[in-house]
Amino acid sequence: MSEPTAPAHHARTAAESLLDLNVATLNPDAYTYPGDVHTTAQALKAMSERLPQGLDQLGAALDRHAANGNIWMTDGRALDPALYAAREALVIATVTARTLTAALASLSEHTASMGAPFPCEGGV
Repeated sequence: MSEPTAPAHHARTAAESLLDLNVATLNPDAYTYPGDVHTTAQALKAMSERLPQGLDQLGAALDRHAANGNIWMTDGRALDPALYAAREALVIATVTARTLTAALASLSEHTASMGAPFPCEGGV
């Protein structure tokens, strides 16, 4: 098991937090007010904004390990094609994260002024 401060620990914690959100909102009534949708969208946008930096740092770590000769393929494949494919995957993941951020920004913008009568009764 990794150390509590290891990068994988933090990634697992983030994944578990998203799972908790998904479970907590299985029932649409979990969002009591339209503003709850907005604030959740803002929080998800903040999360997605941080993904590109983490992905860049994954790439930098791979590059450092490769430059130091600290990587070999345990399945016998050639290293260079695997590194190239990993870097390509990181580029795609970064573009996808930025696209997700833009979509969540749009969602947040469109829900920012949505409200409900107070108190919210009968599922507005």
